[in-house]
Amino acid sequence: MRLFIDIGNTQVKIMPATAGEFATLIKIPLPEWNKKTITALFKQFPDVNKLTVASVVPTAGTLLEKIALAKQVPCNFITATNQTFVNVNTTTPAQVGADLVACAAAVNGRTIIVDFGTATTISLVDRNSIEGVSIAPGLGTQLASIVNDAALLEPVELRATDQFLGRDTNEALLAGIVMGQAKMVEGVIQSLGKAAIVFTGGYASIINQTLGNKYEVDPYLLMKGLQRIDGE
Repeated sequence: MRLFIDIGNTQVKIMPATAGEFATLIKIPLPEWNKKTITALFKQFPDVNKLTVASVVPTAGTLLEKIALAKQVPCNFITATNQTFVNVNTTTPAQVGADLVACAAAVNGRTIIVDFGTATTISLVDRNSIEGVSIAPGLGTQLASIVNDAALLEPVELRATDQFLGRDTNEALLAGIVMGQAKMVEGVIQSLGKAAIVFTGGYASIINQTLGNKYEVDPYLLMKGLQRIDGE
């Protein structure tokens, strides 16, 4: 058994796989990712013989690696520079996140990947090569920031909207944050020309609904990419 692991800024996702077949995705909030939780994970999957990991949180990755090595389980941390499946055609490839590399490995042909998480990233992948990336604050990050900095604003449940302008504070926040990001993303997509388009990440469905469900949503894109890289 292998475990494919995505260590993000908000949560850790674990996908067990046996004989190439994925099982049920496990999600653990990042603040709960500690020695006790990781040890329990190995007890839950005693037959695991390899970890393949995309991490954008160095301390969380180091902790996992330390425990895995103690249990003599090989741990392969994917980076932009230690794999050959995806070319990274940027000025500083080492700065490109493992999550972006893994997602890029999962697609074929010219593809725009939009990953809606703590950050919203837009990557153009062409012939297995990352040609460039746009990074913006994610929906939750935007909401947390404005609520923290504006004394009279309170949190709102993030959901799809068809409103460009709100008639109360909650609607106004949704219009600005959700519709604003949806139109930003669509504008970038249109500017990049003809390509397949795939959305992924925790907020992907909200934005896709806001845009009329016109794009493909694949919540397992990163895991599929890790699996491809693992088998290169």
